[in-house]
Parts: sequence; C-alpha cells; structure tokens
Amino acid sequence: MPTKTYKNKLLDARPDRLDLRDREYRPPLISLPDAWPLEKDYEELIQIYQDHNMILDQGSDGACTGFGLAAVINYLFLRDLHDSNDGIIDKKMMQHKQVSSKMLYNMARIYDEWDGEDYEGSSCRGAMKGWHRHGVCKKETWPHNPSKEDTQNYPLDTWSKEAVDIPLGAYYRINKDSVVDMQSAIKEVGAIYCSAIIQKGWWIDSNNSLPIIEHTADKIGGHAFAIVGYNKDGFIIQNSWGDSWGYNGFAILSYKEWVENGSDAWVAVRGATLNRSASPHTFSNHSLQTIGSDYSKEDSSVITRSLGYPYSHTEIAPWSEEEAYKHTLVIGNDGRPKLTMVAASTPEQSAEIICHDNIEKWMQKSTKNRKVVIYAHGGLNNEEDSINRIRVMAPYFKANGIYPIFITWKTGFLESISNQIQDKVHDIFFGAGIEPSSSRAKGMMDKLKESIDSSIESFARKIMVKGIWSEMKENAKFASDRAVPGYAQHGSPKAGGMVILAKELEKLKDNFDCDIHLVGHSAGSILFGYWLEELTKRNLSIDSLTLYVPACTLGFANKYYINAAKKNIFSTKKTYIHVMDDEREKADNVAIYKKSLLYLVSRALEDIHKMPLLGMSAAWDLDYSKENDIFNSVKYPDIKRWSQFAKDIHYTTYTKAHSQVKTSLKDDYTKLAHGSFDNDIHIIEETIKRIANTKKLKYNVENLNGY
Repeated sequence: MPTKTYKNKLLDARPDRLDLRDREYRPPLISLPDAWPLEKDYEELIQIYQDHNMILDQGSDGACTGFGLAAVINYLFLRDLHDSNDGIIDKKMMQHKQVSSKMLYNMARIYDEWDGEDYEGSSCRGAMKGWHRHGVCKKETWPHNPSKEDTQNYPLDTWSKEAVDIPLGAYYRINKDSVVDMQSAIKEVGAIYCSAIIQKGWWIDSNNSLPIIEHTADKIGGHAFAIVGYNKDGFIIQNSWGDSWGYNGFAILSYKEWVENGSDAWVAVRGATLNRSASPHTFSNHSLQTIGSDYSKEDSSVITRSLGYPYSHTEIAPWSEEEAYKHTLVIGNDGRPKLTMVAASTPEQSAEIICHDNIEKWMQKSTKNRKVVIYAHGGLNNEEDSINRIRVMAPYFKANGIYPIFITWKTGFLESISNQIQDKVHDIFFGAGIEPSSSRAKGMMDKLKESIDSSIESFARKIMVKGIWSEMKENAKFASDRAVPGYAQHGSPKAGGMVILAKELEKLKDNFDCDIHLVGHSAGSILFGYWLEELTKRNLSIDSLTLYVPACTLGFANKYYINAAKKNIFSTKKTYIHVMDDEREKADNVAIYKKSLLYLVSRALEDIHKMPLLGMSAAWDLDYSKENDIFNSVKYPDIKRWSQFAKDIHYTTYTKAHSQVKTSLKDDYTKLAHGSFDNDIHIIEETIKRIANTKKLKYNVENLNGY
C-alpha cells in the first residue's frame, strides 16, 4: 500500500516482506489471565506514563516505525525500573532512559529500502534489523525534532557510544493471526511491536476511559505502534499521536480489527551490553552482538585470505565494513543513492556526507590531500561482494594520499546470468538423458564448444539475461538524471546519485582546487559515460580517466566520451584503457559459456548481434575484426570514428604472456579474466602511481587476493 496522508498524519509503515529466516515465537505452556495487565495495574501504568512524559507524539511526520519500537523499548526500561525499585520510579531517571525514536526510524529506512518505487516507507522488520545491528541511543542525545530540516537534525556525537549500551536481545516474529500467541507474548514480556493497515476509526478524540477503535471500511495506510496489554474487548495499544488521543494516548483495538488488518507483530527483550566501543555509523551486515570490538576482524568467507595476509604496514590492511561504506556511494535500482549513513535522514543527505563532508574533513587535515578518485565497479557483483573488494583495495589509494569514492551498483548481474546460463545448459543435457556433471557431458561441451556458445547466445537474447543487462544500463542512466523517473510526477523530484556526486565534487573543487580522477571497470564505463554529460553541464573537468575492459558499445563511447573530450572535460592524453587481446577474450568464460562477458554482451545482450564494444581489442583494429568476422559490418563506421579519435589514448592490450595475474607479493596468481583486472597488483599499482603523479609509492600494493 502506498504512503498516504490523512488528517495531518503521514502513514508510511510497510508490511514486512516474507523472510523465512525469521524465528517464530513459541508461547510457554502457561494459562493466561482474562486480562493483562489487571485493570488496577493498567490504570497505574497509564498514570506512570503521564507522570513521566512517556506518551510519544510523532506529529505529522511519517516516523511511526521508530516511535512504535521506541515505545516498546521504553516500556522494557519502565518494567525493569518498576520491578527493581519496589514500584518506585524516579521521574528524571525514566526520562533519561527513554530511547531515540529518530535513530530507530532512520535505521528502519536504511534496512528497508524499496528500490524503484515512487514512495518511501519502512517496516517493523527494518527497525528491528537496525536495533539488532546498531543498538539505540537515548532520546535526549538524538531527539525527534520536526521543526528542524533533515539537514539540521543530526544527533550529538555521543550517539554511537550510547547505542552499544542498549542492544537488542532475543527477538521473535509472532504469528499475527494467532491472538493467543500475541496474548502470551504480552503476558511474558509486557509490550510487543506491531503494525497494521488502519482506517478512519483510528481518529478518535480524548476520552476518560479506554475507547474501542471503531471499525470502518475505509482503509487508509500503514501504521506502527506498541501493544501493551489485552482484555476481553481486544488489545490495548499505545499510540504515538500524543496524550490527547484516546485515553491519554491509549485505546483498544478489537481482536476482529486486528485479525483483519494487522500486518506484523514482534516480541523482543533488551540484550546484555558487551565490550564494544561504538555502534557502526553506516549500514552493517553484522549483529552488534558480534563478539569482539575490532570490526576489521569480523569473519567474511569472501575475503578471509585478505584479512589474514601479513601486510607490511597497518595503513594498507583491509578496512572494516564500516570504513568501506564511508567511502562508498551505493546506487539503487532506480538510480537514487541508497541510505547507508545512520545519522542521515534521507538518501540525498547520506550521499552528501559520503561525497562531500567526509572528503572535506580529510582535505582540511593537510594541503597535500587534494586528490580524489571515483572508482566505478562493473555493477556485476552484489553489494556485499563489492564492499568486500573495497575493504581490500581502498586502503592503497588513501594511504598514498588519494581519497577514494567507490560507486557500488546493487545488481549482482554476473551471478544472475551465470545461474541462468548454468540452468539452461543443465536443461539441455537432462533433456537428452545425460547427467550434466558427467564426463560424457564435459566431453561433448569441449567438442561442441562453438555450438553450445551459439545456443547460449541465442537463449540469452530471447529471455531474461538481455533484460537484466538492459535494466542495468537503464539504472546507470537514471543515476545521472537530475529528476529520476517515478518521483517528479508526485511533486517530489529526486536527483540520481551521480548528479549528487557531481554537485558535491564541484563544491570541493571550488573550495580546495582538488584533482578528480576516474577509474571504471567493465560496465563502470557505462555509468561514467552518462555521468560525463552531467560533468559537461557543470564544466567540471577530470584530471585522468582509466578504464579496465570497458563494456560500453563503441557507439556509446563515440557519443558520450568524444563529446565530453571535445568540451575539455577530459584529455585523451590522460586517458588509459586496458583490454585483453582476442585470444584472451576467447579463453575467458561466463559459467559454461566459453568466452568472455564482453563476447556475450556483444553477441547476445546488445541491440545488434556482434556489437563492437570499447573493451574488446578487435574494436580497436578494423582489419582484424573484418578478417575474423567479429563484428557486424553495420557498425564498422563506429570503429573508424573511434580509431580517429583515440590516437592519443594510452591503450594497453594483455596477451598470452600476461595470462596469469599476480594478486599478491607472496606469489599468488589467478587467471587473467574480465573480472580479475582489479585483482592485479601491478595494474592497480600503476593506476595509483599515475593518479599520485609519482614513480614510487609510499605504500606498494601488496595483496588483492581472496575476493
């Protein structure tokens, strides 16, 4: 259900997506009282809430997921204080214990992004994930302040240290269709965290007793809240619409209303504090309760070898996940930046922190800190794998005086197409009665390599693989749109992530006269191509351009790269392009497809069969491509035009002599492939030397192995 506003209330709570990993609450086998708390106790509870200013009010802000969970956590503190002090609660202490609904809401949005939709919201699961991975700070440290703009609504610096002292403990998803399970959870813990689709009956005036929310047929939008009790009429809810709503902020939601319109229910308790210095400032894939305080040593199966490598200097050891995210602009599937900074209230604000504020602080430390590199990954791997690459690679840039900003696409394209190709080939062999993993199948694949490759190309053109590639290119375009499609028509135009990056770099260049360098791998060349138009509009020039096996078509390069060069946005004399020769391309593979990704793109995923791509060496040699029938003759003019333009470009072709890539100083090697250019310590080191304008680095590239 879309976000809606009704009578000055923004209703943006979203139902949780199905997640089979959720642990379901199992009620203890104890008899339940007819009501809980007992009538005298809930009257006392409501009085305590009044006396201690615990009735929350979100105003017109759509932040109910944060307020609802804050109400539950506040209740847990209240219960503990009540039980440990013989029912006596110190007012100042309780006010001091209340937690930040603002932090909880920010985290709910970080962990519950809905890419490609024209409205925003958050779910209960998003808020629970945030508490699980970050803890929560106190209300006084990070208050909800609707009178301030999002750009001014920052917490005090102590928020991350406070948050680790209020971790999430055990938590379970409750079967929302089981009233008994919910009653048991309320009896066991006292308060549960819920969301529902609400209707006009929720708009009730102040009452002298607990009112029952009237049922109406008009469903309006999603809302989150706390349930703090039950009786024969229904659940006692604590809302976050102030104490003039219902009975001092409380009302009864009938069981029938809940069963019909309830969305989600969670029960949780506070966890024990561990010795951890601070909560992550960024998106995290790890629980706050992960043992140990050194983030850089958290286990990752992808980069275990990199983390264990004996680096000669700590400056080049892999970063923590948090540090990597501080240097990463994550682009969502709609081209907008992803919200990854906990202290940011919007995706745009998150991008500004990453692309300007953090760099500005670094540049203010030294007049030597004046180089920035924008590194665009190929968009081929998923976000977690991309972050692991950044953890290993980024330290070499920064240790050598270059501030890196990495562009991570949320795609996982390579994994998707590899799986589809693998499945298709398996279907072919199974259909012929042959076990795909058998030696017979392997022998047939070797003998029929070209036929199988042609079949895969045909298959890729006809179904989803081509669509995935087209969508990825579309995402790259959206990232450089000043008004991303799907938002402007709703009165709220949103800029793509690369537009925000250009704007922030322009400010940095005005204030610090810094150098800006671009490094792009594979489809990163497509992202940069569209972005060059934005740089041209701003007359924002770059100091060097490096592309590894660029996956854009020559037609695309002729349009975007040549135009930008003509406008002096970059110089061909400071442009470096690295490719594999045709023999290496044919020795590469994508799953069972026995050629490189660029061959697959050229022959199956672009608009024309045998499309020349910038990263294919044959596209730089018209005679060779004609002789070997590599490209469609319709596109020969593109090859000619690029050849005329590219005379001053530094062009490097890797041949059979470079078929093994050195990935560490410990003589680790891997096969030269489309995806291994950023594993090559020599290629990355030479790139850093060029950007740093030095023949000898302070810190050499020692290890790019293990990811």
